[in-house]
Amino acid sequence: MISRYRITAPIRAILQKVAVILPAGTILEEASQHATTLSGMVGVVSGGRNYSVYPKDLYKKAERVSTV
Repeated sequence: MISRYRITAPIRAILQKVAVILPAGTILEEASQHATTLSGMVGVVSGGRNYSVYPKDLYKKAERVSTV
C-alpha cells in the first residue's frame, strides 16, 4: 500500500542532489521505486518528481491523508 501525506509545515528535501524546501500544503506519495532515494531517507513523489526526505520531518511535519 502507498501512503499519501499533506505537509503541514515546510520540510527539507533532496531533489537530484539539490536541497529544496517543500511548502506546507504539498501532497506527497510514498515512492514505489526506491532506486533514487538517498540512504537513511524516505522516497516520496510530488508533481511527478522524486524527492528524498528525512523520516523525522515526514512524520512530524506531515499528516497522512489516504492510503492507496
